[in-house]
Amino acid sequence: MKNILCIAVLFVSSIFMAQEANDTFSIPKNQWVLGGSLSVSSFNSSSDDLKSKSDSFWWEIAPDVGYVFANNFMVGIKTQYRFGDGDDNFDNGNAYKRSFQSFSVAPYIRKYFFVAKKLALTLEGGVKVSKRWDEFTEVNAEKEETISNDFFVGISPGLAYTLSKKVYLYSSLGNVGYYKTKSEKEGDITKTDAFSFNVFTSHLNFGVLFLL
Repeated sequence: MKNILCIAVLFVSSIFMAQEANDTFSIPKNQWVLGGSLSVSSFNSSSDDLKSKSDSFWWEIAPDVGYVFANNFMVGIKTQYRFGDGDDNFDNGNAYKRSFQSFSVAPYIRKYFFVAKKLALTLEGGVKVSKRWDEFTEVNAEKEETISNDFFVGISPGLAYTLSKKVYLYSSLGNVGYYKTKSEKEGDITKTDAFSFNVFTSHLNFGVLFLL
């Protein structure tokens, strides 16, 4: 909700700024773009019903490189690496440790649509291929591992905001598309495929782009 509120404030303020200016949002053609995002998060939770406490931590780095082949039109590729771990402790003495890491590659094509002086709506179409490793260990027990391979194709709306002629902030606002997952755990294989609609959800992220 806070992310959505910030975006709304940015949108409204940019419209008022545009009323006093003739120039518009523009990313000129024939330029390379380099950027990405870095995220870190940790949280603690407890449950009176389960009589448990949980701690979790994860971080993510996502480089992004692209080329502007026409004004406000870019092709590129994004990579993403995520790592996280956590602990679950119960009052009865049971304790569990969990961790995961994932890597993905996503080529894309992105169009910027002028909204206001410094603000643009973006629409990105692309494919994402990823692999994830999950480990779950009960204290004094053997480790369980799950390996997942994911495929996604779809579109992602977003916003871009000009900080200077060479620096832009951007935000993804979720995605809409088709995904397919294959997971393997101790020889058992599970396959899932479905259409997803995740706009204005936990799939929000923010980053910076630099024109070279």
